[in-house]
Amino acid sequence: MARDIITRFRKQLTAAIEGERHNVLFEQASPEIKGNLRYIFDAIDRDRSGELSTHELAAHLQSAGKGFQEGELTYLFKSIDRDGSGEIDFEEFGELMLRHRRLMSRYTEFVTYFLPLDADEDEFISTKEMNTALASVGEPPLSNDEIAFLRDRTGGEPLTWNRFIEVLLVT
Repeated sequence: MARDIITRFRKQLTAAIEGERHNVLFEQASPEIKGNLRYIFDAIDRDRSGELSTHELAAHLQSAGKGFQEGELTYLFKSIDRDGSGEIDFEEFGELMLRHRRLMSRYTEFVTYFLPLDADEDEFISTKEMNTALASVGEPPLSNDEIAFLRDRTGGEPLTWNRFIEVLLVT
């Protein structure tokens, strides 16, 4: 499982650095799953434009009891808006939902493997700690480009456990 997650993370990271934005899980989803996603998407898309605005996403998250600060919402929105259009289309939404579902379906194994990653227990995942995890499954260390991308993705903030999960979900 760890090898699968780390290998997938590495591929997603490389694709993101190269500017590729693939909706792999969405493209592979069955018509039934896409139908379920469409139902959820349409419930959030209040103006029926076929795309989600920041306002629609904020309203939905607030009604679901998920309060976000303005900066957090902007970060989340930009991360989901993979094509940079300023709105979230159905495929972008579907890909995020499917990645979240995949992560949550294996959450216990994920936490069991990755929580010890923070060896010094400072609540941050250092480059050294990430490289240790990569080496444990035979992957090479992070490249300078990957390190720079992760720094940019986290706004220059240290990589915390929550930020690591966000990077896995939206990269």
